[in-house]
Amino acid sequence: MQNLTDPNRSLAEAVRVRQEIDLRIGASFTRFQTLNFRDILLGFSGPNQQVLSYGPCQFPTLGFIVDRFKQIRDFVPEKFWTINLRYQKTSKSGRPASGTTKEDGDIKFEWARDRIFDKLTCLVLYERCLDAGKAKVVDIVKSKRIR
Repeated sequence: MQNLTDPNRSLAEAVRVRQEIDLRIGASFTRFQTLNFRDILLGFSGPNQQVLSYGPCQFPTLGFIVDRFKQIRDFVPEKFWTINLRYQKTSKSGRPASGTTKEDGDIKFEWARDRIFDKLTCLVLYERCLDAGKAKVVDIVKSKRIR
C-alpha cells in the first residue's frame, strides 16, 4: 500500500478475458446439459424443469468444500493441559506489595502448539513450580469445550 503503482494493463485484460470465457462456456454448457440430460439425470420434465448448471469455477470450489468436509469428519479431539500463573509482587517483609493489581502479575506460558498435549510434561512443570517453594496452587479447573 505504501508503493502503489498503476495496474498492469495486460494482467487486467487477461482477467477480463478469463471472465468472459468462463461466462460463455458456462452459459453454453449449462444450456447443453439442461436440454440433453435433464430427463436422464433428474427423471422428469414439465413446467417445473430444473437447470443443470455448469461452470469452470464450480469444480475447484467443490474441491475446497470436500476438503473441508473431510477435515471436519476426520477430526479427532485431543486432551490438553495448560498452566496459568499469576505472579504477586511482595515487599521486603514478604507481604504483598501495595498497589499491585492482578493484571500486573499475570504471566502467560506460550507453547509452539499453543497447548501442552503431553500430561507428563505438564505435571513435570507443575511439580517444578511447587518444588521451588515459591508457587502455591490456588485452583485446578477442568473443563470441556465443543466448537
